Amino acid sequence: PLPIHIAHRLSRRLTQVRKEGTVPYLRPDGKTQVTIEYDGNRAVRLDTVVVSTQHAADIDLDGLLTPDVRDHVVEYVLAQLAEDGIKLETEGYRLLVNPTGRFEIGGPMGDAG
Repeated sequence: PLPIHIAHRLSRRLTQVRKEGTVPYLRPDGKTQVTIEYDGNRAVRLDTVVVSTQHAADIDLDGLLTPDVRDHVVEYVLAQLAEDGIKLETEGYRLLVNPTGRFEIGGPMGDAG
């Protein structure tokens, strides 16, 4: 399904920008979720992208993390989808980055799901 395909690509890109140092304050724990609007069986519009990612302690979520995730992860993946011929309206999608707040402690010590 397209939502899980996009979520997996977002997760891979999140790992890539962390390992390459593009977004150096990211840590290894994270998860993604994608909601797509359908017309019958046809995906027509990206509705919501949720990215929760572990980060260093001194990071401003709204001023640094959200713009970096949007620019280096989400928009990058959306551009790749377009290049791959996946037609999907992306204008005005909702982006939620760490919607439950700070995510400094990862792994099983941070949460169980």
